[in-house]
Amino acid sequence: MVEAYVRIAGDDVADIARRAYAGKKVAGEDSAGCSRRSVHTGPTRSAKRTLRRTHIDAPTLVSVGDADPVTPVAAAEEIVRALPDGIGELDVVEGAGHFTWMDAPKRYWPALLEFVERVGARERTRV
Repeated sequence: MVEAYVRIAGDDVADIARRAYAGKKVAGEDSAGCSRRSVHTGPTRSAKRTLRRTHIDAPTLVSVGDADPVTPVAAAEEIVRALPDGIGELDVVEGAGHFTWMDAPKRYWPALLEFVERVGARERTRV
């Protein structure tokens, strides 16, 4: 992830991310500057605990930007593989970072709506 920060936001932001991901204390102003100049500084500890406890059993679209330094495409592929068979689907959004819906809204929203409509139609036919 740090290399992605170098590519997207430069060495200064990458250094902040490197320290934060290593568990070192990062000053609030550094963290805020990192967020403003890049995309995201990573999930909070409580979010990580929540993700570990979550059991997902519904169809799931994992949308990732191909320039996402926080959740690179390889990590998104791992997320899909970790889901129960048949419920995960990966959507890689070209030219987007971590916030795909903001970086590429004309690509993201139609893909999301298509997924919801397709899953809804499949569920309606099963009932």
